[in-house]
Amino acid sequence: MASLAALQLSAGVLQIAEPPLNHVRTQLRELIGRQNKTYIDLSKEKYKLDCSEVARLNDMMSDVKRYKDKLTKIKKEMQSVYQRTKELKKRAANVAACKQRDYQRKLERLQHEESLIGSQ
Repeated sequence: MASLAALQLSAGVLQIAEPPLNHVRTQLRELIGRQNKTYIDLSKEKYKLDCSEVARLNDMMSDVKRYKDKLTKIKKEMQSVYQRTKELKKRAANVAACKQRDYQRKLERLQHEESLIGSQ
């Protein structure tokens, strides 16, 4: 008899608990399905972002190369300007020295002429 009572008790508990458990099981399956769909969507978005990041990185690298080339060109131009400036300064110093010598000679010649005129 105890076993019949136990069977009846477990059947009664099962009748009471089974419908909500089935409902929870169904909701859990739906939730897992939505979770999987969300995971797949997020993975797709991450892939898109990764691709856009790679494209952005490639653009940045090409910009770096272009700016490096510009910088190299500017550096060469600056070196050329520096060399020309150095040569011009040297030529200017030579011209100034020549003018100074010419002025000194002219001054000596004038002094010589004045001394000749003064001695007469």
